Amino acid sequence: MTDHPPDENGNDTSGPPHNDTYVYEIRADESHSQAVIRAVASVMNTSGTNLELLYEAIDPEHLDGLFDENILPESTVVFHYNGCQVSVTPDTVRVSERN
Repeated sequence: MTDHPPDENGNDTSGPPHNDTYVYEIRADESHSQAVIRAVASVMNTSGTNLELLYEAIDPEHLDGLFDENILPESTVVFHYNGCQVSVTPDTVRVSERN
């Protein structure tokens, strides 16, 4: 994550340089689905409420369950959401804008 403080919605205010991968470290107090929304909102330089609904790309409860229950302790889940490629691991969310 960057050194910039989050905005009032918890979004990172810096965003990544265009076409780079943004790495968001998942906090202990947030779910993986919440982290995805925050990371993509940072990349898109918007609020999470302005994004497409996450469940249109992936089932948020299923995503959270895969990691919360250690079903995929060493794995990565990759999907497309809001024009971005998203890779989720137990500790991070990586977001790249699709070309």
